[in-house]
Amino acid sequence: MKRIDGEWKRVWGLSFPARAVRGRIVEQKLTMYGSSVILRLQPLADLPGESQMKILSISLDRELLQLRRAALEAAGHEVVIVDSEKEALQTVQAPESFGAVLLCHRFPDAIARQTVRLVRQSHPDTRVIYISHLYGEWPEVEADRYIVGADGPEALVRVLQEVHA
Repeated sequence: MKRIDGEWKRVWGLSFPARAVRGRIVEQKLTMYGSSVILRLQPLADLPGESQMKILSISLDRELLQLRRAALEAAGHEVVIVDSEKEALQTVQAPESFGAVLLCHRFPDAIARQTVRLVRQSHPDTRVIYISHLYGEWPEVEADRYIVGADGPEALVRVLQEVHA
């Protein structure tokens, strides 16, 4: 992965635009599929006027969870990742609250629907964002916002800012 013209060039089908984060550049290392990638981003939480959100990210794909966590933590958010159906159901029923819950397309629809129902019951102020795989997919999961994973981390950070506003 190389930074060319202010943008992180594509890796695994995703790009990391440099304009998604403002401020000093710092290093964060991410290892996926045996390859290391270094994101050089300044966390937004360290900049004046930016607030941090606690986010629950749910998927059965560990690599996608790690990639999203790296991008969101670089944007200044606190991210808790869950990679099992049982743990997801337990986490959303726990007293700990989150500003947003990210549901990945790799998570089974039936359990995702149950997770959304439990979030609505236990934490009605928590926003649910469903991440679909491709444009044109019509997810069978109710959510506050929908986003396409291929749009990359900049779009995800923007949607989180919109639901947090």
